[in-house]
Amino acid sequence: MKKLIYILMAVLLLIPQCAAVMAADDAFSFHNGLHWGMSSEEVLQAEGQSAFISVTPMNDHVCVGKLEGTFDPFAPVIVNYLFADDRLEMVCFYYYGKAQTMGEDLAYLREVLSRLNGPADDAAPISRQLAAVLKAENQRLENWQEPNWTWDAGHGTVLHLYDKGFYCDLYYINTEFDMDACFPTPTAAPLQLNGL
Repeated sequence: MKKLIYILMAVLLLIPQCAAVMAADDAFSFHNGLHWGMSSEEVLQAEGQSAFISVTPMNDHVCVGKLEGTFDPFAPVIVNYLFADDRLEMVCFYYYGKAQTMGEDLAYLREVLSRLNGPADDAAPISRQLAAVLKAENQRLENWQEPNWTWDAGHGTVLHLYDKGFYCDLYYINTEFDMDACFPTPTAAPLQLNGL
């Protein structure tokens, strides 16, 4: 009887560890093990950097850290990591190719992304999260109607690829990102009446 109790206790102690491993397998991860919710320090450590090239605050909750790297066949690549309350919520790769080969480079990138994530949806609207960030940067959304492709990468991640002609933008967006909390809609100040 004691043996059965010990076995049962061992199984009960292992269940939380197994659940944690299974949950980790269900999470979306980038290169170098980056995943949603990492802090800025964790991202720097995973990328093997000591500091971001620049950090730009967007408001009290959101900041963007910028790194520069090389990803074949594109070089250099600027990578922006968007953190909300120091949690990774969005990653943007700015790919700069050679003008002569940008069309081929873009086709290659689309092919790789389609192999990894299934066929692209070339009629998908811009995600609410990306629209909020672009508005916060005072960018006009109509400027983002160029040819674009969208993939649902699963695990709460959507990808948007934009062809900007001489470069392209690839956004990885956490669909769980609470953009309403980070980019609140401004409300009109209450009407003040003199003498009342």
